Formats: sequence, C-alpha cells, structure tokens
Amino acid sequence: MDKLTKVTQTDIDEIDKLLEEPEEPEENEDICPKTESGEHVIDWNTLHVSDDVERYIDVNCLECGRSGCLGSAKNLEADIQW
Repeated sequence: MDKLTKVTQTDIDEIDKLLEEPEEPEENEDICPKTESGEHVIDWNTLHVSDDVERYIDVNCLECGRSGCLGSAKNLEADIQW
C-alpha cells in the first residue's frame, strides 16, 4: 500500500481557497473607462428596442461598448412632443 500523508482541515481549507473563483473588482458602470471625463458617449447607431416584460430602449457606448438603457418605452412616450 502507498504511503499516505495526513491531510488536515487547514490543508483542505487552503485547497478550497485556491479553487474558488477570484473576486472581480467592482466596476462603476456609470463611468466609461475609455474616456478622459468618464462619461459614456451614446452610439445612436446601436439603438435597440428590447422586448422584456416591458419595452426598453437600449444603446451602447461609442467608446467602451457598454450597454445602457435610455428608459422604458412607456416612460419615454410621455416625453414625446408631437
């Protein structure tokens, strides 16, 4: 029989810690990492209507590509000036 080594709870805890996914740093989604001012730039060419429970108008940032929501169609309809 092979020689076995004694495994302690500390060893098991260390192994578990190594196997855990690393924590990702929290990003502030309101800040664009690609612009000096930190402001997102709307790419109007990416305007998209998403049909979820309610319709939302989404766009992407021209600089970093992050998706942003302009608002729900219901709320935006109230602001339409005919």
